[in-house]
Amino acid sequence: MMIERSQELFGRMIFALPLFFLVPLFLSACAPNGEDGNDEPDIISSSSSSIVSSSSSQKEDVKPPLTLSSLAPYLTEWTSIWSAMIPGFTVESMHKTSTKEMKAQISDALVNHEDILARQKELDYPILFPSNDGKTLIYISSGEEPDSEVSIIRPDLNLYERHLFCGTPCGFDSAVWVDDDHVIITGFSEYYPPNGEPRCSEGTICTFVPVLYLFDLGAKTITRYEGAEVEAAIFLNMGVE
Repeated sequence: MMIERSQELFGRMIFALPLFFLVPLFLSACAPNGEDGNDEPDIISSSSSSIVSSSSSQKEDVKPPLTLSSLAPYLTEWTSIWSAMIPGFTVESMHKTSTKEMKAQISDALVNHEDILARQKELDYPILFPSNDGKTLIYISSGEEPDSEVSIIRPDLNLYERHLFCGTPCGFDSAVWVDDDHVIITGFSEYYPPNGEPRCSEGTICTFVPVLYLFDLGAKTITRYEGAEVEAAIFLNMGVE
């Protein structure tokens, strides 16, 4: 439960978001297709309805990758939280661990996930993060839940796509849009060394690391970065006076 508590705390500390303008987007996306409301939702085709594909279909040139130094100005509050736990921490001090092609783990009609709006109304911190042009939303599941996910929502296309999912060893806390093609997901994870050393079990040490995911909707990639380790006791007591 401490991990879920830490995730909720991050969500409360970072990037407050007005919610009133999200309601019309969801109401239009979740309205029935026919007047009698009995029409079936459109079938999602991976070849024609992908959120990632539709975002960049009219772009001829793919923008060059963003560097960590160019992301740093968007993450000042997040950086200050982690630097309080990790002396000398900066976004530039993080390192890339992977880059993968964007492929939705789950692709579905948005009308089947309209409960997301209801959850947002019940919370006093954001779980929905709109792009600059308002066409795309990033959904990060509530920190009150044991598992967490990051999904891309396109109300105008009635589309919901899950791209990241994590159990209790890790979590996601916020999303920051750089432009309409790039969004940063902030989070954390238990650290497991590449050499396979056992961690976070009885009789072993447990540490956490800050994590960033850079979604590039134009290049259709997700790049993961992580920072230095911090002891679990420090991380789990974060923000406790």
